[in-house]
Order: sequence, then structure tokens, then C-alpha cells
Amino acid sequence: MKKIFGLMISATIFLTACSNVDSDGVPRVEDPNNPVDADGKPIKRIDFIMKYCQGEDSNKTCRKVIQADRMNSSKGGLPKGW
Repeated sequence: MKKIFGLMISATIFLTACSNVDSDGVPRVEDPNNPVDADGKPIKRIDFIMKYCQGEDSNKTCRKVIQADRMNSSKGGLPKGW
């Protein structure tokens, strides 16, 4: 009985660790500059934020993607003459 219970616990942990979606439905992304949707297809950062991060202030993935979007949106060259 203990072996079966142990196998069930380890299987649950394994399946949870292999999942590419957080408990709140936000896909985990390796590179916040190039996020992917729940199907693993590339998606623009702003589309990812609009689709998955509305009201998700505490989600770690959302914070990373939002921060990457802010960093990239603030990049730009200096005006001519500087």
C-alpha cells in the first residue's frame, strides 16, 4: 500500500513538473523576449500579455514578459544631432 501511494505521489510531482502551464493557466516561457503560447507556438510579447496576463500581477512568468516588453520598448536611438 505504501509503495502504491509513493508511486502516485511521485507521478503527480513528475506530471506537474513537466507541465508547461502554471496553475493559473499562464504558459511558462524560457525566454521572456520570445514567449510562446500554451501550444508552444511563438507569440508577440504584447499579445502574450493581453491574452494571459490580464490581472495576473503575482505571476512570475507575466512579470518577466512584462519587464522584457518594457525594456525593449524603451530602446531607441538618439535623435539626429546628438
